[in-house]
Amino acid sequence: MLRDDKGAGVNQTFVLLIEDNPEICKLLEILVRRLGGESRSAASLHEAALLLKTTPVRLAFVDYILADGIGIGLAAEIKASNPGARVVLLTARNEPTLLDDVAKAGFDAYLAKPFTLEAIAREFALSAPAEGASA
Repeated sequence: MLRDDKGAGVNQTFVLLIEDNPEICKLLEILVRRLGGESRSAASLHEAALLLKTTPVRLAFVDYILADGIGIGLAAEIKASNPGARVVLLTARNEPTLLDDVAKAGFDAYLAKPFTLEAIAREFALSAPAEGASA
């Protein structure tokens, strides 16, 4: 189900949440709003592809395993349509080989589940435009 966190202003950070767990997604939506951002959510690769056609993205959180596939391939797609975007993989896996895959796929970072609210806030801050830059 595509979800939209309404009411954001022009200068807010647009965050794409690609997560099929509704509780995690809702938590991320609330945190993004509290941090001053606007989020768009997708629960599948298909929904994410649709949103990428119409949504400017400054930060994306991508779940590793989604109902319709593996999210690791989305980093390149997100960055192709949003050149300055920061893309972060969310995963319950914590394997040494995954670190290599994440870097090769073009992710800027990955957060192991369960992640902390501070970690999400840090990624949000890293995606903010430099002072004086246009949004």
